[in-house]
Amino acid sequence: MQINNLKLVFVILFLVVGCKPAQNMESNYTKQGYTIVTVLDNRKVDGCQFLLADNNNKRYESVNLPDSVKIDGLKLGLKFSFLKSGVSICMGGPLIKINEIVYLKK
Repeated sequence: MQINNLKLVFVILFLVVGCKPAQNMESNYTKQGYTIVTVLDNRKVDGCQFLLADNNNKRYESVNLPDSVKIDGLKLGLKFSFLKSGVSICMGGPLIKINEIVYLKK
């Protein structure tokens, strides 16, 4: 019985020490200049594809979002630049060009 309690303590310690909360990971990337966004599948709206929403629900429309991240609900860290010219049928938010991507969680 005592061995099972000891195993349970080790499992709990492993989980507490080994698992970083997503918020801490996000704040580390934010400190490095990344904007934390969630991918939104907006294909039901005419002319739209996938939009990106930041933590303040500001939406962006990427001109170079890779197919590999077109997953509704996927959390990413992005470094991007705003496009000064260009038009969009969707008009879901400012047009951006992604310069760097880090995967956070789904």
